[in-house]
Amino acid sequence: MGSLSAHVSERIRELRNSRGLSQEQLALKANLNTSFIGAIERGVKKPTVDTLEKIITALDISVQDFFNFEIDFSKNDTSDVLNKLNYILKDFNQNQQTTIYNLVKQIVTFKNQT
Repeated sequence: MGSLSAHVSERIRELRNSRGLSQEQLALKANLNTSFIGAIERGVKKPTVDTLEKIITALDISVQDFFNFEIDFSKNDTSDVLNKLNYILKDFNQNQQTTIYNLVKQIVTFKNQT
């Protein structure tokens, strides 16, 4: 997945799933149509900035964390684990989160080398 819009679609789905929300529940929290959420997640529709702000708020994540794509999710299926970690660590300060993320990245890199 190369484009920013594709990453945004994937990120919405990953965060929604990691929070145990259905598309309908996210739509209700964001005051949007359920089918619209599905279309965004499939990449059929692209959210406006205002719509994206509603979704990010409904997912209870900061804009900065939402757009944090520096962790490579393409190797293995670690995205669900990392999204859950992100949710757990949301109350930590930025320095603490960075330290923990770097540690996790090193562990994943080590695992992939063995």
